[in-house]
Amino acid sequence: MTAPEWVSFHFGGNLDTPFFADRRVRRAMSYAFDHDRMLETLCYGLYAPCTGVFAPGSWMASRKKLAPYRQDLDRAEALLDEAGWVDHDNDGVRDREIDGRLVPFEFSMLVSQQPHRVKICTLLKENLEQIGVRVNVRPLEATVIQQLTQERKFQAYFGGWGSGTDPDSSENIWATGAGRNFVGYSNPEVDRLFVEGRRELDRGKRAEKYGRIQDILQDDQPYTWLYWRNAFYGFSRRLRGYVFSPRGPYHYAPGFQQPIQCVCNVVDPDDIIEDDWLINGRCLYNQTPRAANHIFKEVGDLFGILQAIGRKAFDILHQASVMNQFIVADFPIAKARTDKHADQQQEVDHEIHTKKV
Repeated sequence: MTAPEWVSFHFGGNLDTPFFADRRVRRAMSYAFDHDRMLETLCYGLYAPCTGVFAPGSWMASRKKLAPYRQDLDRAEALLDEAGWVDHDNDGVRDREIDGRLVPFEFSMLVSQQPHRVKICTLLKENLEQIGVRVNVRPLEATVIQQLTQERKFQAYFGGWGSGTDPDSSENIWATGAGRNFVGYSNPEVDRLFVEGRRELDRGKRAEKYGRIQDILQDDQPYTWLYWRNAFYGFSRRLRGYVFSPRGPYHYAPGFQQPIQCVCNVVDPDDIIEDDWLINGRCLYNQTPRAANHIFKEVGDLFGILQAIGRKAFDILHQASVMNQFIVADFPIAKARTDKHADQQQEVDHEIHTKKV
C-alpha cells in the first residue's frame, strides 16, 4: 500500500560559503542536476518531483502550480558565467577571484551512507563535472552529518524534512537565524510572512501568505529540491477503508465519525490510575463526549490508543463499549457485530485484548 507523504529531500548549500551565497549559483545547481534520471532510474518512478517547502494539493501550497526544475546545462552555465564563476586558468574547473586569489569551484557534499542517497549525490557530481564544477561526495554516519550541519561546518549536504500539519512549523527552517536553518538562508519578506501567517486566523488569508513564501523560496533556491517521498506499508488484507494522513498512516484516520460515550459515565473513580488515563497529556476521565472523541482523534488509530493508555483503562473502556464504538468507526473488519459474523468479531476482540500495551 502506498500514498503520498509530506516528506521531501534536497541538496542544501551553506550560504556563508563563497560557493552558494549567490542566488544565480544556487539556481545553476538546480538546472545542472538531472532530475528526470534521478526520478525514473534511481527512484524507480515511485516519487514525485518536489517544488518547494509545501506539498502540492495542501491548503498552504502556492497556487501558481510551480514547475519543477529540469536539467538545462546551457542555462546552468550561463548563470555561473553571470555570477563570475568561469575557468580563468583553463584547467577545466571554474574559478573566481576572491580576496585576491583564484578559488576553484570545488566543494564537498555530505550524505548518509545509504546507497540510494550516495547514488543521487554521485549523479550530481557527474552532472556538475559537465559544466566545470567539482563535487567530492562524502558518505558519513547520520549523527556526524547532524552535528556538522547544526554547527554549520559544511559546504553542502543531502537531507530531508517532514512537514508539519501546520505551515508555521516550517518557520524554524527558513526564518533568519532559526534553529533548523542550517544553510543560513535569510529573507526579510519571508520572516515577515511567517509572523503574519501565525497571527492571521482566516485560513484563506493564511494560505496566501504561505503560498507567497513558497514562491519566494522557489525563486531563491536555498535548496535544490529533489522529490516528495511516498509511504509504503504492508497491512493485512482484512483491513479496508484506511486513509493515510499526509504524515503517514499512524497519525490520524478520518473514519472517526461516530461520537463515543463520555468516559466519566463508564469509569469508577476508584479505577483511575495515574498516567493510565492520559492521552497527549490530558486525562480521558470526566471529559464530555465531544472532548473525549477529539482526544481519540488526535491519537489517530486503535493501536495508538493501546500504546497511550494503561491496560486496565483499555479493558474498562472496551467492556463498556466505548472502544467498540471507536473500532466500528474506523476498522470495517470490526463491524461484524451481527450473529452471522460473531466468530470473526470474537477473533478481533481476542487480538485486541492480547495486544501488548
